[in-house]
Amino acid sequence: MPISVCHDEQTPFHFTADVGICQISLMQSLKLDEWKKDHADENELKQSALTVGIKPR
Repeated sequence: MPISVCHDEQTPFHFTADVGICQISLMQSLKLDEWKKDHADENELKQSALTVGIKPR
């Protein structure tokens, strides 16, 4: 969203929000949790720089 919308105090009166589950974000979170569990001895700096690639099956 543009800053003009994000910072406008009237925005809640012009927009609604819906909650849903992004399946890609869910897959990324699950894979990151799995990696962190399997690599618990890695330093925190390395763990904070992790990325996840999504590939088609």
